[in-house]
This record gives sequence, structure tokens and C-alpha cells, in this order.
Amino acid sequence: MRRPAIIFDFDDTLVQSYPLFLYYEALFIEELLKMGLGERESIRAFLRERDIALVTQAGYPAIDCFPRALQETYVHFCEEEGKVPDPHQVEVLFKLGWNVHLDRPQPVPGARELLESLKGKGRLLVFSQGESDSQLARIRNSGFAEYFSHCCVVPLKTAESFQALLDFYEIDPCSSWMIGNSLKSDINPALAVGLNVIHFDTDDWVFDQEEAAGRYHRVQKLSEIPEIILNEN
Repeated sequence: MRRPAIIFDFDDTLVQSYPLFLYYEALFIEELLKMGLGERESIRAFLRERDIALVTQAGYPAIDCFPRALQETYVHFCEEEGKVPDPHQVEVLFKLGWNVHLDRPQPVPGARELLESLKGKGRLLVFSQGESDSQLARIRNSGFAEYFSHCCVVPLKTAESFQALLDFYEIDPCSSWMIGNSLKSDINPALAVGLNVIHFDTDDWVFDQEEAAGRYHRVQKLSEIPEIILNEN
């Protein structure tokens, strides 16, 4: 018998991950400017283009995509200026980018209060994408793992991976909810399998931007979510 569940995205729904990327992006840009390489906006544009290209090439947000994008951007602007890239600097910049996976992300305001308010209202699951060992470690270290009956990580969230989640955990989509910040990774694939959906509207990574493909609730604060779920159940 299929049962209801409340499914949460992790990054930028419960913890602030994108701001970490922006922080290390800004540090990287300042380093290149100090070296006399490029201009601020051209560096930012090239870096983001390379990051998306590497994610697209990998087929999912592999954890080395951002550090590699920093390296490739540095090499590109060295070549533009007729300079030879410093191998040591290439390694230093990779380590700079890797810090986004080492730093503990801060909770999104209201995340713990939201989980507390929904505890006991149904099975709570977290469904994230990326590299399994890294993501599961981040979920454990967030302090939120205790709220979830299951923590699941897939390389890429799609309608097929959502359907597999529903089937494996015997979740009834009609009485269950998906809460996430990405239209591409959370909202549209969840709609495709018949889940009720709440979009937490935040600043999105370009890779996650997409037009919505159905009816959904939209909130700008996590505190708005319990009323929606409790009123519709």
C-alpha cells in the first residue's frame, strides 16, 4: 500500500549552497584581477560558461566541475594576455574551488522550524542530486538528517529518478509533496510523476533555470509551507 510523504530537496532549500559558490567565485575573480588577468565581468561570464559546460559534459553536477572551471578560466585569461599559466597556481585554484564542498553550508532561515512543524505529519525524505558520498556527508553534517526517514542521492533528478523513488519507498504521489528551489531539478520532474509541488523561489544557478510545466505553489519563505500542506491534506 502506498503512503504519503513529504520530500525535500537539500541544497538551497534547507541549506545555503549557492551562496558558497558565489563567495568562492568572488575570491577567484579578485585573485585574477590581482594578477592583471581579464576584467571582472568577462571573468565571471567565462567562468560560469565553463562551469555549465563541464556539468553538461559530465551529465550531472559532479563535484570537480566548479574547481576545474576555475582552472580553465585562469588558463584562458593567461593565454589571452600571452602569459604562461603557473602549474602551482593551477593547483591552488583547484583547491580554492574545492572549498565549496568542504565548508559547512549555513541553514536556510526557517529550515529547522519547518522540519519541526512537519515532524509527525508524514514520512519526511530528502532527495538530492550529485555524488552520493559527498552529498550524504553534507546532509549528515547539516544537523537535519535526524528529521528524515530516508536520505536519497542520485546523480541527476529526473522524472525517471522521481518515479523510482516513489516506487521504492511506496509513496502515493497524490497525497505527497515535493519541496525544492529548482524548477528544472525539483519542480518539473516532480510534477511529471503526479506529486504536489511547492517551489521555494530563490536565486537559481543558471543550470537550474527552466519554465514550469504545470500547476504548483510558490513561496518565498519556508514559513509559508506548513499552511499550504496542512490546508490541502
